[in-house]
Amino acid sequence: MIPKRERPIGITLLALAFLWIGCVGSICFVIMVSAVGRASVSTLIPPISQVSLSPVVGYSLLVLWFLAYVAYTFIGVGLWRLRNWARRSLHGLSIILGAIGFLLTLIFARPAVLGIPMIIGICVPFVWLTWYLARPRVVYAFGGESSQQTDLSSKLPSGMSAAGKIWTAIAGVTTFGLFIVALLFAVEIMMRQSDVYKMSLAQAQHSSCVAAVVGKSFTVGWFVSGSIEENNDDGSANFSIPIKGSMGSARLEVSAERHNKAWIIDELSLAQNEKMIRLIPSEASSTCQ
Repeated sequence: MIPKRERPIGITLLALAFLWIGCVGSICFVIMVSAVGRASVSTLIPPISQVSLSPVVGYSLLVLWFLAYVAYTFIGVGLWRLRNWARRSLHGLSIILGAIGFLLTLIFARPAVLGIPMIIGICVPFVWLTWYLARPRVVYAFGGESSQQTDLSSKLPSGMSAAGKIWTAIAGVTTFGLFIVALLFAVEIMMRQSDVYKMSLAQAQHSSCVAAVVGKSFTVGWFVSGSIEENNDDGSANFSIPIKGSMGSARLEVSAERHNKAWIIDELSLAQNEKMIRLIPSEASSTCQ
């Protein structure tokens, strides 16, 4: 008796995701092209907005973009109907996209520390997908051949053991945790490398108020909170730096603007408990204690 081949829950989710991306993407693409009419390709493809393209190349890119949505739809249908060509296509696609993502990350990740969370967030999911599509039960569900040469009348492959499920869950949670930690670490390093961050610390190191509150010398703690945004020659920053000295700990509250590639600190304050001491634009030595 041939066992009934049921669609694994993972394949169902993948099929729905591909159908959603393919169908909705195709519809939105047609609407978008119709809305812009004969507009330049740079209007539709921001990453190449600075590149001068001939009309033939531009429209070819648009056609490939649309065909990618169509391919997503076909793969989604194939996964839903348990067609082995769809599994093989997705298996090969995950390997290719994972390799491309890894190479692009190595080439374009700036600063380099940002490449760590990018590799974990972009490449590792494709590794997981490749592993899942090669699972014996997944291969069996599509009527394909596993490493043990199963045919249509073969026995249903055994599932993952309880220990295997636990280790897989641990690996998944660990991967996600590493991504979050790497992302936070990358953001922290990027903020510490910014000019406005260095300027703020330089001002604090020469402040008599900071010396009176936390000590003449202090160390900078981790978890700088806030944001630093740069857009060509302009930008803005609002962030907080934890510091600790021999007399106690506090936080430097910074607000700055960037014009013509030069940062100007609008406000720099020292916060400790409920007390707030303004260092910039003015420092009143009588309020330092």
